[in-house]
Amino acid sequence: MKIRFQPILFTALCCAVVVGNAKADQANQEAEQTQVAVAQVDAEPLPADNVAYFSDSRQVKVKLDLLSALQDEATELANAQVTVVRPSGKTSRLKPDNRGVVTIDNVESGLNVLTVSSDRVHGTTVLNFKKQPAAADQDDLSLAPDAEPTQMTLLKIKAETLRSALDRIADIKGMSKSSINLDDVGDRFNYRVKLGADGLLLGRLVLVDRNDQTSINDVNITIYFNGNQVGSTTSDSDGNFELTGVRPGVHGLVASGKAGYAAFAFRASAMSGVVDTSTAPSTLVSTAVQSTDVLPVVLVPPTMITNVVESITKYYPRLNEPSVAEQADPLVNSDTIGDPIGPIGSGAGSAPYGGAPMGGGGFSGGGSGSAGLGGGSGIAGLAGTAAVISAIDNNDDNAVVTPSTPVSPSVPAN
Repeated sequence: MKIRFQPILFTALCCAVVVGNAKADQANQEAEQTQVAVAQVDAEPLPADNVAYFSDSRQVKVKLDLLSALQDEATELANAQVTVVRPSGKTSRLKPDNRGVVTIDNVESGLNVLTVSSDRVHGTTVLNFKKQPAAADQDDLSLAPDAEPTQMTLLKIKAETLRSALDRIADIKGMSKSSINLDDVGDRFNYRVKLGADGLLLGRLVLVDRNDQTSINDVNITIYFNGNQVGSTTSDSDGNFELTGVRPGVHGLVASGKAGYAAFAFRASAMSGVVDTSTAPSTLVSTAVQSTDVLPVVLVPPTMITNVVESITKYYPRLNEPSVAEQADPLVNSDTIGDPIGPIGSGAGSAPYGGAPMGGGGFSGGGSGSAGLGGGSGIAGLAGTAAVISAIDNNDDNAVVTPSTPVSPSVPAN
């Protein structure tokens, strides 16, 4: 028996196929939109430290702060060049006054990047410039016209040391972006972080532009003391990272990878109640005081990286030349270098900053694998290692570090 399809039946089948394909396409589009939406929802707000308000004068003042890491800040900042990358992509080059204050005129609302370069200091920070709300709508984070300038911290660092960090971001290209809600303002951490037991430093990357193509893992985070590298690790898939053996005091941090770039200084303090286990191994520490801060690291987005790299290499033309090995500072030679620190385990959960305790699974203990610095042209020596530096007290009294008697390097010697 021959089976013949009637025209009506054939037409109905074709319609069913077309409708089915249309629904599948719609489902795929909705899934893609959901991925982007999830990235936006999961993105946390900028810390209040990365927000600056301006009035009708359209002027923002920024105070360059070395956190007392150098004895003569005025001299150190005398030759500093400040590059402002505006939301439009235009750049402005400015100089700080004798107090280290930079005045930015005709500011634009939105994300601005400030890069500071000097003979021995450097810093790159994202600031969201916002119009100051009306008096009735102001909150505690809004800046009054006569308020203190916004703080921007700088780290002591040698120009050559930035080479490997710039290598990682040199080929970053701008991409379609889904900006986080810049109307939200997070907590203020004042560039201070409380360490955990055994000098544990917890941190998390903060992205200002993110979509489903943005990779936040494998961003290199390097810690510096007195201009020399003392520890390095990489972020996990959630942007979390950790380092152990960090001493209380002033440190520099440089983060670089496919997700962006940042460079600033921070002050670490010992957790109250934590003692040096190397001198008192039997001392018990109450779990009530084992709350550890999480250091937020706001990355310059890929769309603004090119101007940042250009401003840095223009001030440090040596970075465009073949690398030259430099000797490490003798101050750091007294520190013992420990095992490599690898990426955090996949069980790491998102952690709050600003003093709140870890939530969920937290960070995995230890750390395994290699976390090298990447590019072959980076400086040699301490890549992929963390300095095993005992946290012995909360000494923040600006004492000079003596190699033969390790103490808290709260203020490096000049």
